[in-house]
Amino acid sequence: MILSAEQVSLQALALMQGHLAERSAVCAKVIDRDGKVVGINRRGLEMLSVESGNICGKVWVDFWEGREAVKAQDALAAAFDGRPSAFTGDFFGSGVRTVWEIEILPLERGEDGVRSVLALSVDVTERAEQERESDQTGLLESLNETLHAMANIATVSQSSSRMLPRAKDDKLIADIAAELAQAARKAQDAMSELRAALTGARPER
Repeated sequence: MILSAEQVSLQALALMQGHLAERSAVCAKVIDRDGKVVGINRRGLEMLSVESGNICGKVWVDFWEGREAVKAQDALAAAFDGRPSAFTGDFFGSGVRTVWEIEILPLERGEDGVRSVLALSVDVTERAEQERESDQTGLLESLNETLHAMANIATVSQSSSRMLPRAKDDKLIADIAAELAQAARKAQDAMSELRAALTGARPER
């Protein structure tokens, strides 16, 4: 907070920070040494679509599932050791998967160490979905390039299988040509099925 030369009362600062906290898209929670939520901002309740009684007094880590609960516990332990921590986790509290970026900071300190921490949560579901779609697009492009390379190999194999018998009338060469032709057909069938899976079209036969 940057202040001018004029004095600003602590009450005014507290009110201003309170208004800012309620308007920002951040869910802010105070967690005590027992791991329980002892405070949450109104904006946070709106973001979670819950009443205060559904979260205050509850163990925060219990809201997470599986490996996300492990990440939450590790981050909380680090904050109570005096080290800021952060993680990104999938949350299913509302029955629908959402993605949150969590930052946990030591808040109150005493002679016996950190007494409470501040957990700041930001909903990044939309951004995470966009990144996932972008990754899928990149994967599809990579697969299409691989398909193109495989198609070239299949074409060469097929052409070679046709040319070998003409080069010399020999049983071994004829067998090699037959195997090349069969490999080319299998490669073409596999590529057709993979292309159909990527585009949703029927495989070519």
